[in-house]
Amino acid sequence: AQDSFIKHSIHEINTPLAVIMTHIDLFKMKEGENRYLAKIEAASKIISNIYADLSYMVKKNRFVYTKKDLDVSNFLEERVDFFSEIALGNRHKIISEIQNDIWLHFSLEELQRIIDNNLSNAIKYANRGTDVKVILLEGEDEIILKFLTVSPKIEDTERIFKAFERENDVRGGFGLGLEIVYTICQKENVKIDVESDDEMTVFSYSFKKEGQDEGLIT
Repeated sequence: AQDSFIKHSIHEINTPLAVIMTHIDLFKMKEGENRYLAKIEAASKIISNIYADLSYMVKKNRFVYTKKDLDVSNFLEERVDFFSEIALGNRHKIISEIQNDIWLHFSLEELQRIIDNNLSNAIKYANRGTDVKVILLEGEDEIILKFLTVSPKIEDTERIFKAFERENDVRGGFGLGLEIVYTICQKENVKIDVESDDEMTVFSYSFKKEGQDEGLIT
């Protein structure tokens, strides 16, 4: 009954959310930008990300996500652009260093969950007024995706991948997002590396181009 309620609720959210986002775009075309509209747009995008996470959680055990050849460079640019308004609303700027023409055989929906949840968390936890940095580069046998923030040190870099776990009362929990990221990475043998000290936190993801090894957290 609970699962049925969640599925129904997610379905009911979709239409009004689409209406809100469409009318934001129409209003911008007619009236131009303003700071109040920017806040509404940022909030609607946050809700959109939460909706996508919930939708993925409901579908993941009964739906096969099709893999295809993806232009990761262009797709990452699109997601950075999507989150830029949210970042500005939180007094951050997203700085991207994205190598061109990088391709990966992967599910678009699952790649989006990895990217979006990392961007969302980076914006949420970065120190106020600091930049969020996104790096994409291609090595000989792997593709590396990194998210860098100046943010409070993460003491336990494994615990954060459990939904709603709290390190302390100040930091709070990471919600569903990183658990979804972890689940996808384990399934697809994507290596996760988290480094965090008093100056910087870096989330790195290594996608093997061929001959994939077992996914790990280091």
